[in-house]
Amino acid sequence: MHKALWGMSAAQLAVVGDFDAATVKAQLEKDLGAWESPSPYGGSRSHSAPTRPPTNHQYPDKEMAFVIMGSTLPVRDDDVAYPALTMLNYMLGGSPTSRLFDRLRQKEGLSYGAGSRIFAHPST
Repeated sequence: MHKALWGMSAAQLAVVGDFDAATVKAQLEKDLGAWESPSPYGGSRSHSAPTRPPTNHQYPDKEMAFVIMGSTLPVRDDDVAYPALTMLNYMLGGSPTSRLFDRLRQKEGLSYGAGSRIFAHPST
């Protein structure tokens, strides 16, 4: 099944560091240039849920409560703000060194874990 979907026609590559762009491009074209996708890339077909007003619930008798919150943003993965939102999410709650994790677990001792995620609508 995967052979019917995998290919390089819609691939993107980011190279960071000290390198010669022409050499990297030539090597990629040599190694991967003929790897065409058997069918066109269609992207994901997920859709976001309608936005609801935020609510605040407190459960003082639940020491080990698990809370999930969410919000819908009208963002696609080709939006000019998406890279910045991804970086902001990483700093706010997308990693174990994030502000949410550090504050709620390390400083306040309120939770064993905390985090955030961002999902964008696919551009196709």
